[in-house]
Amino acid sequence: MKIFAAIVLVIGISLSQTLQGDEVDQAFRAELDKHHQECLQVSKLDPQVLEKAKLGEIDENNTALKEHIFCTCEKYGMVKDNKIQTEAIRKFAEKQNRGHFFNEVFEKCNSVNDDVKVYLIKLAKCAYQHAPKGTIII
Repeated sequence: MKIFAAIVLVIGISLSQTLQGDEVDQAFRAELDKHHQECLQVSKLDPQVLEKAKLGEIDENNTALKEHIFCTCEKYGMVKDNKIQTEAIRKFAEKQNRGHFFNEVFEKCNSVNDDVKVYLIKLAKCAYQHAPKGTIII
């Protein structure tokens, strides 16, 4: 009977954590969708290009995509006064329970570039290549 109770407790805790994770995930996705909608108005990016970018198909030469990524990064506080805010990028990864991959991906993808928009689009493209599958980059 004690073993059965322990199993039920473990399953209950697991389900509880999963439900909480789903709630956080839904809130995170809702916030991200809101930012994307706002930034589509600013960047004038074709929504189909955005959908491809969300899958890792990133055209580094697409000016509207650069503007869009910059806009969403500003809204998340990843860029402030045209400077990259590394800690805000880390928090974005942690919201997805991907914080433990942050250092590895950031080390591989961090490059020096005076143009913040070029830096961000290159970072996004590289991050899609090195981050765990399912990680939201854009």
